[in-house]
Amino acid sequence: MRNALCRVQGKQRKAFYADFKAIYWAETKADALRALGRLEATWGRLYPKATQTACAKPEAFLRFMDEPKCLWTILRSTNLIERFNRELRRRLNVAGAMQSENELNKLTWSISVEQEKRWAKRSVANVKELKMAA
Repeated sequence: MRNALCRVQGKQRKAFYADFKAIYWAETKADALRALGRLEATWGRLYPKATQTACAKPEAFLRFMDEPKCLWTILRSTNLIERFNRELRRRLNVAGAMQSENELNKLTWSISVEQEKRWAKRSVANVKELKMAA
């Protein structure tokens, strides 16, 4: 999304973003593909690079729509990955120079385990939601 938006003029970014968002927040995969077609038709001539970036491999960025709907919010976002990377940077910067690669592996492993526990809590809530919906 960011790569596509940086190729659009500032005054038209909001409109382009709204059309792009319509793809991700569509109710069904068919609606998302129709929104993708509208984006290409509307912006393709004005911003071919942005449109090409936004519309490249829709099967890859719409894959979350093959999962149960209650998981879509989590799957369409990169917040978990970004949070994990921020936590890694925060902890590794404080650690400073490492004496060995093994030390780095241990620290990274411990951060990963903590993050996995946080993710598991979210997953359990989603599984319960899935069971209730079924």
